[in-house]
Amino acid sequence: MCRVAAVAARAALISSKVPRPSTRSRQFCPLAPSCTWKTSSARGTASRCLPPYFPPSTTTREASSMPEIVTLPAVKRIEGHGRVSLFLDEAGSVNGAHFDVVEFRGFEKMLVDRMVWEMPLITSRICGVCPVSHHVAAVRAVDALYGVEIPRAAQLLRELLHLGGFSQDHALHFFFLAGPDFLTGDGAGSRDLLGVIEARPDLARRAIALRKA
Repeated sequence: MCRVAAVAARAALISSKVPRPSTRSRQFCPLAPSCTWKTSSARGTASRCLPPYFPPSTTTREASSMPEIVTLPAVKRIEGHGRVSLFLDEAGSVNGAHFDVVEFRGFEKMLVDRMVWEMPLITSRICGVCPVSHHVAAVRAVDALYGVEIPRAAQLLRELLHLGGFSQDHALHFFFLAGPDFLTGDGAGSRDLLGVIEARPDLARRAIALRKA
């Protein structure tokens, strides 16, 4: 979760003054169902509404003191879907930051009335980073459903498969998701694998080879 905290902290420290958006449009505000007023800018979406929770320094619900919220709706290089919400005070300074990640997938509902052998194939699509974990979990659920006790050799094969999944997962997480923040340096033009290739070509080649293994 250090990377999650770093994303929110980096967003909050980008600038103590966030320019006010100028284009206004009526849209649904994801932070408050009752809010229909939003403005958009190149930096993201800002809205004046009643948020579901207030930053620590906000103690009143007076309309005049409602914080402005700048929402960065798409956070890249994470396992899932995330957004960062920056709370601004009346002077436009960042007063707080929240990082939200949607973890719900709903695959359980997709499996209703499906053939039992399809469960491992479908659940492995829950996550492109750790499909092996979901596959093995579904297989074990099928074992429990039928009361099957698999032989020792099958247990070892599953464990070997799981360990291989760990290797792939960790390589993807470090070199492709978290690594660009640490390996490319401040002011990098590309904070992704391309940036790593430019900054550390030898390390990038090793990372790609590890993923192919």
